Amino acid sequence: MVGVVTMSPMNGATEIDGLGAAQVDIQTLDEHVPLGKQISGLQHLSGRIRESAIPTSCRLAVSTNAPSWEQLRAVTPREVFDWRGVGSRRATQILMFAAAPHGDEELAAADDVRLGDTYPSLQELSGLIDPPLLPSLCRRAVQKYAPTWEELCDSTPASISNWQGVGTQKVSVLLDFVSDMSSASSDVSTDEDSSEFARAASVVAAWALANGVRTGMGAASELARRPDAPLEVASAVDFLDYVDLAVLTSSELRSRFDPIEAARLLVGQFTGREEDILERLLAKGVRRVPTLAELGERHAVTGEAIRRMESRIKERLDSALRTPAFESVTAHARTLREELGTAFPARVAPPEFQPVAEGDLVDELFAYLSGPFVLVDQWFIDESLPGDLDGIVLAAFEQTADGYAAPLDALLDELESMGLSRTSAESLTMEAPKFRVLGSHVVRWRFLEDKIGGVLAATGRPHSVTELVDAIGADSERSVRNHLHESSYTKRLGKDRWGLANSDGEEYRSIVEHMLDELSGGSQEIGRLAHSLHEAYGVSMNSINMYATMHPAFIADGGVVRVRPEDDPYVPDVSLELTGGCYVIDGVWAWSTVVDSDLLRGSGRAIPEAFAVHLGVSPGREGSMMTGDRPTRFGWSMRPYIGSLKWVADEHRLVEGDRLLVRRATPSTLDVRVVRSAALVGRGPEAQLRQLAGQSETNSSLEQWLGAALGLGGASMPSRQQVVGRLEARGEQELLDLIAQIDAEERARFWST
Repeated sequence: MVGVVTMSPMNGATEIDGLGAAQVDIQTLDEHVPLGKQISGLQHLSGRIRESAIPTSCRLAVSTNAPSWEQLRAVTPREVFDWRGVGSRRATQILMFAAAPHGDEELAAADDVRLGDTYPSLQELSGLIDPPLLPSLCRRAVQKYAPTWEELCDSTPASISNWQGVGTQKVSVLLDFVSDMSSASSDVSTDEDSSEFARAASVVAAWALANGVRTGMGAASELARRPDAPLEVASAVDFLDYVDLAVLTSSELRSRFDPIEAARLLVGQFTGREEDILERLLAKGVRRVPTLAELGERHAVTGEAIRRMESRIKERLDSALRTPAFESVTAHARTLREELGTAFPARVAPPEFQPVAEGDLVDELFAYLSGPFVLVDQWFIDESLPGDLDGIVLAAFEQTADGYAAPLDALLDELESMGLSRTSAESLTMEAPKFRVLGSHVVRWRFLEDKIGGVLAATGRPHSVTELVDAIGADSERSVRNHLHESSYTKRLGKDRWGLANSDGEEYRSIVEHMLDELSGGSQEIGRLAHSLHEAYGVSMNSINMYATMHPAFIADGGVVRVRPEDDPYVPDVSLELTGGCYVIDGVWAWSTVVDSDLLRGSGRAIPEAFAVHLGVSPGREGSMMTGDRPTRFGWSMRPYIGSLKWVADEHRLVEGDRLLVRRATPSTLDVRVVRSAALVGRGPEAQLRQLAGQSETNSSLEQWLGAALGLGGASMPSRQQVVGRLEARGEQELLDLIAQIDAEERARFWST
């Protein structure tokens, strides 16, 4: 202890034991004026006030309320008396401390004076500094720049601040350490504080005995706090109330009960190269650590040598942890494991668990002992679990899911069985990026199938395409619609209602197909048919009326509709000969279509009725034909259509503007010919005409080969006028323009001769 009041200020005391006479009489201080304006000796002081310079009974109050000289200068006497827990006697002591003379040692931290000169007792120490003594924050720096007491004594605050990687905070920590070590070597020591504690306790005990209290320091302390207690007794009990307990015991003894202190002692046993290797062992997975090769290069040995050292260090660590001295460490690690579980977010980790790049290895030690844990996406995850948030939730999902969704409660229970706390399980489920919580279910959230299947399973009801797009946040309604039509895990339950394939209800195919089913038993009134299908599939009754009266699969008469019989086949209004885009190629009709973005995306497209009938497609029916080794789907709903030809475009590497010529090569097969738009560039009009109509080079006249392609073949060759007339009837302006160019070239040649 630095000093105690020897006389009440009210009786004229101007000195504290251990400090010189006050520069001013504290009884003359104005209670409303800052101390710095009344005590001139405070003006030259700056920085943090050394705790060892403060009277022990006042140390806690000053360190809490005004830990720097600047702050102490700014307070008024009245404010000192108002500090929480500071009575009048202790406030008087603080004012006497402020008024006492302070030597130049208070300025040492700001100048170039050797630490050995500032703290003479520090020079009594010699040899290597024991690493466990050093503050963890600056241990490596001291070991590198001033590993001995002699070198540390020769250092100055200015030179320390120039050490690489040492900033203001580390300088302050190191100077506090030097001050504490100096105090430990001087009269102000732990032994003195301990003896002062005993002396204060003896004074309080003597006062208690004198007043009839014979047992218990609690009762004795209460008696010493009475207003009539002598100043010496009151000061003694004040000292007991605010004594720094750390000076009354040793770090070894504290470590028996304090796992953090014990952990510091444990990791402090490993120094230099051992500490680097221990860091790699403990911090692996928590933060980036050097490889074996990198450590080997740093310490001028091979990576294999580092590996062997790491194995020995691990054995040494495990052996130490089995001793009674570090039982508190292992017990605390077990407690952390029980409280935190096998996975938890870093934001809820206790302070001793938070990873830091500098300082001792306490945080890494507990992450290692209570796990080992790895840090992934700001989550501590036990090494026994799958490697990331999605992996953990997936493991629980696979155990609890029924199809595309898992009940939330069941999944959380499964996560708890994997060692997570309920709170961590809930947070993990919400934060896993490839999963979503939808109401009382959890679904995967990766591909369209996961999302759509999850929404349908979690809600348990059919959805329209628009509802699904909104639910999954899709960019394109068309892509969702195409996906639904091509998927096998969903089925259409209405005109715009989709559910899972295993859901209740008959699958909706198309209006025409369901009308054909309803009419398979005979004709019906159109109104009755419309009402029945509307109730079953939500189809518009107006659509039923329109299909009944306009679709070629049906014959309507007097409000009654029936299926068109096979002996009365539908005949298109326009024949193949008059259908634009249809040409005879090698004796077989073909249909031409332009490659566009829809075809390249995989969409099917409408085909002319005449070509559909040529393929054998009946209104209201579906079928397929082989194209090479693949089936090509076609059918006839409101209009005839052919399925996706994307694979043909991909196989031939076609681009927008190219053309496909689809032929019925045999009764059951199709073939496709390709016309590349790039091949037309620079060609003459007749050559382009041949390409577009799918015709080979021939010596025949244009009228003969083009007439045959348009179905004008016969015994006599058609005239140019007949060919042009047929193209006009078919609406083929592109071919008409090419013939016009041919005519213009022929006229130019005629007139040039």
